[in-house]
Amino acid sequence: MVLKCAKNRKGRMLIGVSVSKKIGKAVIRNKVKRQFKESMRLLIPLMDKRYNYVLVARGDAVTASYQDIEKTMKYLLRKVGKLKDEQKIHEKNISSDN
Repeated sequence: MVLKCAKNRKGRMLIGVSVSKKIGKAVIRNKVKRQFKESMRLLIPLMDKRYNYVLVARGDAVTASYQDIEKTMKYLLRKVGKLKDEQKIHEKNISSDN
């Protein structure tokens, strides 16, 4: 899996998913896209909103479990410095609930 980031000027985050025909037939490509999109959806509150993101699937994404995909996405976002601290987000949500 490859993650590409680019600063945007619109003030809102855009996310794209690219899965090549080399990955497999349509059913397999759509499964990979669904898993990528769901993992990203759950990570959106933790992501830097000033950037656009593109996920590019590689061959190992076909056999990867959902947990592996989510773990890899978190790793890639941390690596490029675009993932906020999960603990701070959790504490903020708890304090806002009171």
